[in-house]
Amino acid sequence: MRRTIEALKSHNSARDSEIERTTDASEMLKNELANKTEAYMQTLSILSQKQEELSAANEDLQKLNRTNSELSEKLKRMPVMEQEFEELKSNYAFVSQKLEDYEKALEELGGHLSEYAHFCFFLDLCFKSTLNLFSNVYN
Repeated sequence: MRRTIEALKSHNSARDSEIERTTDASEMLKNELANKTEAYMQTLSILSQKQEELSAANEDLQKLNRTNSELSEKLKRMPVMEQEFEELKSNYAFVSQKLEDYEKALEELGGHLSEYAHFCFFLDLCFKSTLNLFSNVYN
């Protein structure tokens, strides 16, 4: 009987050691699980932040692409606009010369036609204003 009791005590002692090891291992696994869970949550937080940054960057990229497209369209129209501007300058020079010629002819005709000269001067001013307007638009 004594042997049985000693055997049982020995067996209990072995079981207690095994339970202690199991408890230690279980505690270690719980700590590791807690650490991994915290790391996972931090990773999710970082991922969420990076997704927001990516979304903002994509919005900026879309805006820049739209601006680029608009500027490309304007650039495509520039040669035509430059040609139109050159034609306007040429027409202006021609009309200005004609107005000067008409003004000189009117001066020769006399003062009774001075109203016509004022009208031509007014037309010249209007034409210059229009040319300046186009010049500002195309430059």
